[in-house]
Amino acid sequence: MSTLLMLHRTDSPLLGRLVIQRTASSNERMELTAPLGGRAGNGVVDAAASRAFARRRRSSSAVLGRLWSEGGLMNLDGRLMYVSSSAELGVVGSDTRLSFVQKGSRVLGRYRGGSVLRGCLVGTVRGATLVFRYVQREASGELHAGRSTCELRQLESGRIRVLEHFRWSTRDGAGTNVFDEVVSE
Repeated sequence: MSTLLMLHRTDSPLLGRLVIQRTASSNERMELTAPLGGRAGNGVVDAAASRAFARRRRSSSAVLGRLWSEGGLMNLDGRLMYVSSSAELGVVGSDTRLSFVQKGSRVLGRYRGGSVLRGCLVGTVRGATLVFRYVQREASGELHAGRSTCELRQLESGRIRVLEHFRWSTRDGAGTNVFDEVVSE
């Protein structure tokens, strides 16, 4: 039997449920369920399957090269971002990388770097606005969380810029971080 090292659970009628669990034996389990009244497809995804799914989605998104999905939503699926500007109270830095998986309006993001060992966000995109909740494990060993509202912009180069306006829920503070898309050459 494995010892539970971390368990985080977020329930939201808009976003659904996110459960992240890590055990001493390095087994990781992530459970994402649909929002209340949402469609089927709930389930448990192990970390390796989730990474493989994200790689497949990234490669198909690169081929399509679409900024907007058919539903008029900004398409973040398979995009990799870096921090180009960080808030004074933020813990992300220039070495932080953020990757997205998007299905319809639902978005899942994973990030690490700076003082963040591992972070996860789950939210929704409407037009050029992304709203999400996040949880992250920091180098200090602490687990922190908050909520963000983001402006999604297309730069002249075609890359996406995310202006994240965040507010911590586990400690005092708020601020704005800027993420820019990494362009592969």
